[in-house]
Amino acid sequence: MKIWLGIAALALAPSIASAQQPLSVFIAAGDEHAPSMAIARAQAHAARRRIDIARGALLPTLTASADYFRNQQQVNVTRQNPDGSTSTATVLAQDEIDASVLATLPIIDVDAWSTLEAAEDDAEGSALDALATRDETRVAVTTAYFELAGARAVRAQALQRLQVTQEDYSAWTTRREAGRATELEVARADAEVGFAQDAVATAELQIAIAARALVALTGVTPEDRDTDLTPSTASDLTLADALDGAAQAPAVRAARARGDAASHRQDASWETLLPTLSAQGRERYTNMPGFLPDTLWSVGLVVTWQLDFIRPYEVLAADDARAIADAQTAQVTSDMQTEITNAFHQVVAARSHLAASDRARGAATRAQEDAMARADLGRSTQLDVLIARRDAFDAEISYVLAEADLASARAVLDIRAQRDAR
Repeated sequence: MKIWLGIAALALAPSIASAQQPLSVFIAAGDEHAPSMAIARAQAHAARRRIDIARGALLPTLTASADYFRNQQQVNVTRQNPDGSTSTATVLAQDEIDASVLATLPIIDVDAWSTLEAAEDDAEGSALDALATRDETRVAVTTAYFELAGARAVRAQALQRLQVTQEDYSAWTTRREAGRATELEVARADAEVGFAQDAVATAELQIAIAARALVALTGVTPEDRDTDLTPSTASDLTLADALDGAAQAPAVRAARARGDAASHRQDASWETLLPTLSAQGRERYTNMPGFLPDTLWSVGLVVTWQLDFIRPYEVLAADDARAIADAQTAQVTSDMQTEITNAFHQVVAARSHLAASDRARGAATRAQEDAMARADLGRSTQLDVLIARRDAFDAEISYVLAEADLASARAVLDIRAQRDAR
């Protein structure tokens, strides 16, 4: 019967066409454009600056100072020299000027050395944090990309369904006018048009949401075309192979680097109990030198040792910080292994879902064809055909979404398992 001709096209249409920009385009753009990446890069840059600050404690310092005071009166002292002459010296000038320059060179400062090593470890941790942020950004981009792919595939199916239901409604209206269809049958056909329009609207909403997520993360506007769901090679990974990537995950490496930094700070806290040795050179000018020259220089070595009631508690606090860092490293490692395990099982479940959806799609398509054939022979009702057609549509939607889910799960597993870094 002509009324059912469009339905076969719906059942046999391919689920997804190829044209959309590849995922790699959005991944590369996300690495550069994502706001979280800008923050991570700035934090890594700030951490490198802290290395320079820590290194500065080991470099020479130059201190200059100058004083001026207006005193109530000037005081001079006169003395008798051995040859009978007299000398007058100013011990308090009415306009007092005193200036000095002090150069200090650290020679032994073990605390500062350990602090520098801790800063270097912190900088390494921040750089690895940026890579961990990159991975999370890539997961978000990948998820949004395949959500967009699935939504566009659903829209394609919904538009086909809408076309078929509109033709169906037109045919039933013509039959009613010819006296060969009831108002109930026309109303049912009209309702199917409404359902199809709702499916299109829902798909358009999902497309808009996913496209906006991609733009926010990457700055790239997705072209309004269907997406190619190219399978990832991550499906070849076993769980053991995937878990091997946990040790190479940037988040785990960053936690280890921060553990090393805590270890160096622990050393530094103990080393503050040691004396420091520095060399100093000083030159001083004054306009009230007494019987000495108005400028004098001096050089020497300075040993400093300080012990107070604060330092023992700083040592204990550093020990606690080291224990916290070790526990955080263990937690991050465990969390990463959990994420990889979950990603692996997402692939397994998505593969099973796709197989089940494919089976359901085949069965629904056969049921739809049988219902149409029986309708042509007058052995099934309009309601039988409509139910079969809805089931076929739902099965097709389930299949294309399962395709997108599997492609997304495989790509996420690639990222979690550090497949590109191996």
